[in-house]
Amino acid sequence: MRAGIISSFKAQYRRKYAAELGDRFNSQTGIMEVNWKLNVLEAIQLAIKAWDEKPAQTIFHHWRKVNIHPRIQ
Repeated sequence: MRAGIISSFKAQYRRKYAAELGDRFNSQTGIMEVNWKLNVLEAIQLAIKAWDEKPAQTIFHHWRKVNIHPRIQ
């Protein structure tokens, strides 16, 4: 099954995650003071942001490839 939307979403999520850790690092005084872990809520919020940034056309295109959307007349 070709589900490029999954790899696209993962890449977007990883960019968000890296940016979040970068922001945390830049806001702290030392590397040992940085909290490098996300809690579940923060991870879900990043996932929502990553998904919301995907254009609807991109999602539709990938879903059409794997036939998981209703036919649009």
